[in-house]
Amino acid sequence: MHWDRIRNEWSRLRPKARSVWPRVSEAELEIVAGRRDRLVDKVRAAYHLPQEEAEREVDVWAEGLRA
Repeated sequence: MHWDRIRNEWSRLRPKARSVWPRVSEAELEIVAGRRDRLVDKVRAAYHLPQEEAEREVDVWAEGLRA
């Protein structure tokens, strides 16, 4: 799914993100507001991941939203 669409549908998609990354709080996900860069930062910080791995996880999640 394209990030413009994710941003527009963030209120609906936020619970899906929370189920994948439960260490990222609701408040943090609200701040993310459907922005890829912010989600990558929150996932990286919550799970102590390298930047590239966090980006990969977020991209895989976004691609899976097409199904």
